[in-house]
Amino acid sequence: HFAVKQLHLQSHEGYAREVELFERLGVGSKGKDLDHLIQLQLTYKHGQSYYLVFPWADGNLLQFWSESSATPGRLSEIVWLLGQCMGLVRALRKIHHVSDDPKSLLDNKYWGRHGDIKPENILWFKKYEESQRNFLVISDFGLTRFNSADSRSKVAHDSIKGFSGSYRPPEVDLKGTISQRYDIWSLGCVFLEFVSWFLIGHNRTKKDFTDARIREDSDHTGLLFVEDKFFNINPSIDGPLPTANVKRSVTSWIDDLHQQKNCAEPVHELLDLIQYTMLVPDSKERWVCSRIQPAIHKLILRSRSDAAYATKGTYGAPDPLRFPSQFLGSQAVRKRTRHLHLLTYMKCRRSKTQIHLALKRKTSKGIGLCLFRQKLLSVVWDASGPEPTATEKDHQSSPLSPPFNHLASLIPSPNQILSWLM
Repeated sequence: HFAVKQLHLQSHEGYAREVELFERLGVGSKGKDLDHLIQLQLTYKHGQSYYLVFPWADGNLLQFWSESSATPGRLSEIVWLLGQCMGLVRALRKIHHVSDDPKSLLDNKYWGRHGDIKPENILWFKKYEESQRNFLVISDFGLTRFNSADSRSKVAHDSIKGFSGSYRPPEVDLKGTISQRYDIWSLGCVFLEFVSWFLIGHNRTKKDFTDARIREDSDHTGLLFVEDKFFNINPSIDGPLPTANVKRSVTSWIDDLHQQKNCAEPVHELLDLIQYTMLVPDSKERWVCSRIQPAIHKLILRSRSDAAYATKGTYGAPDPLRFPSQFLGSQAVRKRTRHLHLLTYMKCRRSKTQIHLALKRKTSKGIGLCLFRQKLLSVVWDASGPEPTATEKDHQSSPLSPPFNHLASLIPSPNQILSWLM
């Protein structure tokens, strides 16, 4: 069976834009980096209309979630989840770097951006090429745009049209420049919903998670028109520009997912990858596909070799140290000087507890790591945290109480931290 898409276009130029990505990829091309991209079978024109022919899909990712349930404790299920996520990242990486052929550099147009990553634009095949089950592919390249190499990060925000509001990144509202990292945020939103479906099912994800984001939007903006986007825009206090942060309803949701009894270690790590490398308000701090793909690949390899690691549920908490380079040298982190939080991660056999302690602001730059009682402590600037309580303010106005009064002298430089992590 095949699906036929009619293009309601007035000119050949519109048709050419629609099929540009397929032409650059090569119609009918094969390869792992193309497996998770919908393949154009053929095109034709009848009368004044253009038509595209694709393989027949059983639905989209949203429909798959509504019709299916997962078994997180089964090894094949976790490997499948990670494999589909890696495949989608690999496909997006191909869009972002359409051709490595030097000839394609001559016209100075060789990188792309999908522009509308959402569950409805990810197609689901129950069987794909007779060997893959529940296979996912990125589709709908109508908003995909190609830009020159020297404008990779210089696309104006007002040129973005037709995007999906829920999954749009903060830079759209901040009226900043648009880059390929636009797609990374959108894919991070989809991945978070994917993991939510995997752990707790579609109904709870659709209702509870969406409702929480809408409620926060109403509380934050005070407007009648509310959205279920994943970030808030904060008016500027000390400068001319507004800022953005991930909604508390989103971070709280991630916390709850970590606490699910069926959340195994690779899912904890995938959640951290989503939170700390993809759902990052500052687009310059988001990882690119070439960094995300190998990180997921490592999870797949370890899961295949260690069934207990992949299937045993463990209560946990977000761990920013799992992907520390997100913080090291981060301009956004260096500017977070409102107050300091000490995050202590105590790794036990079945749990990992996150303890927040407000400390006196003793340092002015960077991030420190120190060892205390054989536990790894991370000191991070946190401008998105709550205002200090009365007790915390006392800590800030008086010397640090034991055993933390020596932390200021123990905090190393970012270069020292990097040397530890190598």
